[in-house]
Amino acid sequence: MTFTAFRDRIGFTSDFIYRLNNEADSFRFSDSANIDLALGYRLFPGIYKSFHDKVLNVYLEFNTLLSQRACLNGEEVLDSGGTVAFLSPGVQAVLTPRFLVEAALQIPVLQNLSGSQLAFSATASFGI
Repeated sequence: MTFTAFRDRIGFTSDFIYRLNNEADSFRFSDSANIDLALGYRLFPGIYKSFHDKVLNVYLEFNTLLSQRACLNGEEVLDSGGTVAFLSPGVQAVLTPRFLVEAALQIPVLQNLSGSQLAFSATASFGI
C-alpha cells in the first residue's frame, strides 16, 4: 500500500509492505513488514512548469523493518527476527522525463534484533 501527496515544493510518500513467507526444506523464513515514510523537497525548479523540466529533489526517509523469528523443523530460530529502523537522506536529479539519477545514505538508528545477529551498518546506494 502506497500513499503520495505533493503540495508546491514539498512531497510526502509512505508505504507499507507485508511479506508472508512460506516453508522450504523444513525452514520457514520469517514474515516481515516494511514501513517507510519520506519527506521530499524540490530544490529546483522553484516553480514546476512541465513534465520536461529538469528537477532536483532532496529527501529524508525513515525506513523500518519488522520481522518475526524464522522456524527450522517447527522450532523458532532464536537468533532471527527483530526490528531495525534507518534514517535515509537522499538526493534525486530528474534529467529527462525517462531518466533520473539518485543517491542515498541509509543510517541505522534503532536495532532491536533477537538473539545474536550481525548488526546493520550505514550503507550508500546509487541508482539510475
